[in-house]
Amino acid sequence: MGIGRFVACGFLLLLSGLLFVSSAYADDLAGTWEGRYSCDGRIDGEMSLELEPSGDVLTGVFRFDHPDGAGSYFVIGRQDGAGGFTLAPQDWIERPPGLLAMTLQGTLRPGGRAIEGKLIPCSAGGFLAAPAKAEDAPPPVLEVANPRSGGPFEGVWRGGVSCSSNRKGKTETYPIELQLGMDGSGVGGGGLLQVYKARGSGSGPTFDQRFVVSGQVSEGNVLLDRLLVIDRGGAPIALRSITAGLDAGGRLVGDVWLNGCQTVMLERVGDLPAIPVGDGLQGIWAGSTSGDRPTALILQVGPTEAELQATWPANKPELERDRLRMSIVPINLGAGLTVWAPVGLREASGIFAPELRPTIHVLIDSAVYVITAGAESVDFRSAKRAEDVVAALAGQAPATSSGKMRDFELTRPDEAGTEALAAGEAPPFSFAGSVSGELAAASSREAQCRVLDAWLAPEVASVDVMQLSVEAGMQRLAPALEDERFVPVFGMPFLLTTQAERRSVGNFIRQNCRGRVNNGVFFVGDFVLMTDSQFAKLTAQVANRTETVAWLSQTQMRLPELALTAESQTELDQLRKEAERERPELFPEERSALLDQIERRKQEIMAGLLREEMDQLSNVGFAEGDLGRVLSIVKRGQDLPPDLKADLIGAGKAKAEAILAAPCAEAAALVSTIETSLSGLARAHGALAPFAAYRDDMEAAFGSLDPSGSLTPLYRRIDELRSDSGVQQALSEMLSQVEARGDARSAVLAAAAPYILEADLIHAPAIAEIVERAILNAELRQVKLVDNSKISAPGEPTIADIASFAFERVRNANKEIHRQEQACLSGAVSDPIIALQCLTTPALWTGQSGQFGVVLLEVEKIGCTEDVKDIRYTCLFRQTIDVNLPEGMNSASSIAALSGGEVVDAMFLRNNMGGWQVVWGDLNE
Repeated sequence: MGIGRFVACGFLLLLSGLLFVSSAYADDLAGTWEGRYSCDGRIDGEMSLELEPSGDVLTGVFRFDHPDGAGSYFVIGRQDGAGGFTLAPQDWIERPPGLLAMTLQGTLRPGGRAIEGKLIPCSAGGFLAAPAKAEDAPPPVLEVANPRSGGPFEGVWRGGVSCSSNRKGKTETYPIELQLGMDGSGVGGGGLLQVYKARGSGSGPTFDQRFVVSGQVSEGNVLLDRLLVIDRGGAPIALRSITAGLDAGGRLVGDVWLNGCQTVMLERVGDLPAIPVGDGLQGIWAGSTSGDRPTALILQVGPTEAELQATWPANKPELERDRLRMSIVPINLGAGLTVWAPVGLREASGIFAPELRPTIHVLIDSAVYVITAGAESVDFRSAKRAEDVVAALAGQAPATSSGKMRDFELTRPDEAGTEALAAGEAPPFSFAGSVSGELAAASSREAQCRVLDAWLAPEVASVDVMQLSVEAGMQRLAPALEDERFVPVFGMPFLLTTQAERRSVGNFIRQNCRGRVNNGVFFVGDFVLMTDSQFAKLTAQVANRTETVAWLSQTQMRLPELALTAESQTELDQLRKEAERERPELFPEERSALLDQIERRKQEIMAGLLREEMDQLSNVGFAEGDLGRVLSIVKRGQDLPPDLKADLIGAGKAKAEAILAAPCAEAAALVSTIETSLSGLARAHGALAPFAAYRDDMEAAFGSLDPSGSLTPLYRRIDELRSDSGVQQALSEMLSQVEARGDARSAVLAAAAPYILEADLIHAPAIAEIVERAILNAELRQVKLVDNSKISAPGEPTIADIASFAFERVRNANKEIHRQEQACLSGAVSDPIIALQCLTTPALWTGQSGQFGVVLLEVEKIGCTEDVKDIRYTCLFRQTIDVNLPEGMNSASSIAALSGGEVVDAMFLRNNMGGWQVVWGDLNE
């Protein structure tokens, strides 16, 4: 369940129910906190909380990221006396759709390092945030340990332990010396207890018992209950603990836990001696244990004391780790025994907190530490038993207790490592075997994760390999395993890694890089480094990939070198097949890019071949058809890429202009010799005839038949002739004589062709009207006219008038047939009625248009009745038509209305122009 998907008012806490606290607690929470939140395991995002005190009340703003959008709302609350707080939502600032606010309930960690808690009512998850770092804040610095605070129990104390003998009632005092240091409320150091060998003698030879001790000061008393006897000196009894306080004379007086002994009294005889630490040991050292829950250790060694810092587990973000800070001092117990004693806990949370026994961490559970400086490292041992100390001082292998490792190998971090430690990052991981390179040299565990992330970035930047199959994922990541990529990161070739080395890196990824790297890194850890069978597969795949990459490189270099030949195009086809089918190691983007390069080179070669073919054409080969060849070459290059196509068109245009130069100049020279007559128009039009076959293709390719404008004077002269009334009259008379046998339009257009082409009629309206009139007259001359009227009044419609009307009806019907054909064949009919009409359209049956229609064969005038003299007449007539339809198809209704099976009537009305307007039956025309 996502953040805030609850009714906010159901979880608001009444302010009256909150504990009133002083504003000092509120000041601890004041400021901006940044971190992450989660709820019920399904939502995990970033958050920030800005708080400021107002009296005893905390007010602020809670902001969060969410899959449904960023949100924020005001909060208000108080802090209780133990550092806990509850912040209830007030008003939304920015509310993602469907989200409801929740209450934050949490605590402030000791030292103000972080706030943590839960979001009510999420059943799991919570929030964790640290103080926001100011943009101008200086980078954190890791310094050598701060000196311990000191206190009344610090110094060298000497005195005795009083012991009574049960057998004889005698009392004797064993000499004891304590060297104690203090830090805060902590006390620690070492001591020497001398037990007389002759019991009850009170003098003579002694067993010298050397020990390290630590404890706490409480209510004026010191309890030294963490006591480890390192060397019993042969004594039959051993000191367990001391509880004492200062009396009025400044003496340390109290009780002891020692068989047969009861009290102790000591006097302070001097300051705690400062045992110098060698220069080779001073400074900062860091390291960590291995395993799935490692401990990170930082040792800051000063001239006479040190601070031990530890975090656990080191493979979690810094805020999610338990922390330990402890001051320790070197103690010389004599007899060659120099150890480090814990003095005071400066910080101890989680597993390091003493109250968490028995799950306490080994570092806090130990009584003494042994530090041995080597040439380039420090061996740090945490000892709980005397034999651990003896083994450490003797340089023997570390002892263990309950399976807990007590040995840390620490190294001195470089400048980058010191900065990483200061920023809260964990010391780097030590890999097994010979793993080195950038990975081993990285300054922290976090930096090692970043190295792995950067290593795989080229392969996973645009692909989530976790969504791929194992085989596809390994293929995707194989390039990262090639020597030039793998060796700088790991210090050795992938093929030479051992199982232990691969598993070491794989375990590191699993345990340390969660949430810090791309999923591809986890894919490598789980399916490459941790699985031996996949390693075997990958070795072959890497070899295949290496060969394929070499092939790819050679192919890419080969492409520009291919000659402009048909053989090169065949070779490119083979390369395409190989890239598509025979090279599974190619990445999809590599394959796509290569195929694009192959296709581009193929187009370049085609363009080059077309250019060569064009360049071979003569510049004076118009009569030989070279212009047609130029246009054919340009047309064959229509599918070239725009830039290559533009180059080809440019070359073709230049070649076409060169070929046309002479014939265009020759045609233009005729202009001055062409007379104004119909024959002159035929001459002028004939001069353009050689170019007519190329006009459409020239216009499509270059925008004009005459790009240079050489024929412009001839075009102008032709326009003048077509506009001349005498030429028009002569053309009209000539066309009126055309006798058509069947297709009148074709016959008239053929007769007009020497003067004008059908396509040019749109540019010469007057000539177009002459041609259309001639077509109409030619069609009418094919219609048989029969005048059977017995009485004919002057001014009534003649048989020709009636035939013209009937013929116009036929022409309109044919136009409607053609319009319906075009609509039905387009497939864009949505009207159901028109769709039904399409079922009766001949073109839909045959797939051809313009082949079907009506032909008027005969018009018979029966007679006219005068309604209004010279104005309105009702005429009876019969018409005979031929309907050209596919076999078995009924004629359409609009055509059937024209059929001549019966006598029809029509009303003829004289119009202002002297012609007739006709109303025919139900057609309302």
